[in-house]
Amino acid sequence: MKIYDNCIRAFVKGNLGDDLFIYTLCKRYPNQKFVICGEEKYKYLFNSISNLKYIAEDSFFRKWLFRAVKLPAWTANKICEKFKLNKCFRYYHSNTFVYEHSKNNILVSGSIFMELGEGFVMNPYYKGEIKYYAKHPYVMGCNFGPYRTKAYKAFYKKCFQNAAQVSFRDEYSYSLFKDLENTSFAPDILFNVDTEDVKVSKEKDYVLISVLNPCKDDTTGENKLVENYIEKMAEISDKLISAGKKILFMGFCEFQGDGEIIDRIIKKMKTIKKAKKTEDISSITKNVKVVKYPEITVQEALGCIKNSEFVIATRYHAMILAEVFNRPVLPVVYNEKMVHVIEDITPSMEYISINECEKWNSDLIAENILNESNIAYNIDEIVKKAEKHFEKLDKL
Repeated sequence: MKIYDNCIRAFVKGNLGDDLFIYTLCKRYPNQKFVICGEEKYKYLFNSISNLKYIAEDSFFRKWLFRAVKLPAWTANKICEKFKLNKCFRYYHSNTFVYEHSKNNILVSGSIFMELGEGFVMNPYYKGEIKYYAKHPYVMGCNFGPYRTKAYKAFYKKCFQNAAQVSFRDEYSYSLFKDLENTSFAPDILFNVDTEDVKVSKEKDYVLISVLNPCKDDTTGENKLVENYIEKMAEISDKLISAGKKILFMGFCEFQGDGEIIDRIIKKMKTIKKAKKTEDISSITKNVKVVKYPEITVQEALGCIKNSEFVIATRYHAMILAEVFNRPVLPVVYNEKMVHVIEDITPSMEYISINECEKWNSDLIAENILNESNIAYNIDEIVKKAEKHFEKLDKL
């Protein structure tokens, strides 16, 4: 018995890029019903999607029912249906109960296949992966890696063999599994993001700076790298303000620490420190603004990028969305996935590496931004190619 039509598996942590994946998928198929599991605190982010049912897997009732009473999943589900308690479902790493009772399973995520930690095969998460891929999911818009061991790649090759499709967003990832008949490559899904409902603010003519914690994917991260990144971004920001530019700092994910890094950059800026000493902070704050997702909506976030005159993109999707809105962009590469995508679709684009940030020439970077040396690209052809991610779902 299948209770649900389409179960979406995604990174539901208030990350702008991943939330836009979900919005794009649901909006493309308005007559289809989707279900997704996540934490209660992120449920409000999807209230505007009429064809998406959000199940909070961490509700008090669910925890009590499964941990205290220890009812079987099917029995617990019947109780929930009877009393309309839709928040109660057994949750493993792959939303086990929900995907097992869905007609179609769709995994839409970007950097989900990264080898972190040791002993991955013994981790319960990977046992759940085997069960998940046995349901022949549609895997969309991902990249593979970074990975360290051949065993990790071999494990996922076996998983991918059972998938209905695996569409990668970069040529490198596709090259690792191109011998599988169900794999393909297409530019990032968000080249197909809906831009009709974008909410544009009155603010204009600013440089948008998207930041992240350089060690967000590694909890043992190097503090020195973080400090160097903060210092250099503060220097560049100071120079842009001195040249008369306005700056909008933008966080894409509070869960991964974007907001904290923004706050630390601002505290490091000499312009701000000087203004505080002279009590002239009001004039500076007119030129320095901060927006943090998910404190703003996805439509407002898109509007911030659309209205910018230049984007400094440490976030991967800040780079992609800058191209969507035809904005000049300087990518700050923090992961090889950004390099792969640049090489695939805009090989002439200049970028800088976060791992070499201590060597950055802040004066030269600021000067290039002021001169808008990174041209905007025509992406019409890229948008058409990105449609390939949806080919099988369109047929379905």
